Amino acid sequence: MKILSYPALVLAAILSGISTYSQTNDKPLRQTEIKCNGPVLVENDGTNASFIFNNNVQLSATNLDMRCDRLEAYTLRRGPEDAPIGDFSPIQRIVAIGDVSITQAERTATAGRLEMKPNEDSIHLYDNPVVVQAGVTFSGPELIIERGKGRIFIPGNGNELIRFVGPPIRDFGFDEDDPEQMEEAVKPPVQTGEDSDLGEPINENTPGGVEAPDA
Repeated sequence: MKILSYPALVLAAILSGISTYSQTNDKPLRQTEIKCNGPVLVENDGTNASFIFNNNVQLSATNLDMRCDRLEAYTLRRGPEDAPIGDFSPIQRIVAIGDVSITQAERTATAGRLEMKPNEDSIHLYDNPVVVQAGVTFSGPELIIERGKGRIFIPGNGNELIRFVGPPIRDFGFDEDDPEQMEEAVKPPVQTGEDSDLGEPINENTPGGVEAPDA
């Protein structure tokens, strides 16, 4: 593997956009680094600029390790048109494609495609995305991770199933071969107000919805 090096102004635009997602107040700072086997393509039409890293791309940053087949970063070029490199604006969009994996202290994630938009402060995962957080596995057509929070949003598309896999719960059944359990099973529940066998009443004012547990 070779580490590809480019002028500071070029890499600074990419790395500043990536660090937006990785920086947290309680994690030790870590130098941001991108490695790949290449080739690397830099395109600049005078207005728009793109940086494309190919093959075995590895990105390391504060509380973020990413692996993918291809990493694309898009920004805007600034400065005189005749300047050989010029200056670059903050990253507008980052796209990771092919066997994408993310490892953070709070979660792990895999997907076929990832998109980061720094101005939205979120990470979008597509193509069979899976996120494991706080012992729960989330999957669906699209997963959205919000930076700096334990929140995962799954919009759904009406066709593909959204799936949650969590820790096991205790057995609510009974042993048919145990006479005592069978005798108890046919007895009607004894209701004594809020402490009845049916459980506490549901507060109808409690809002519904599902939210990912905090890491």
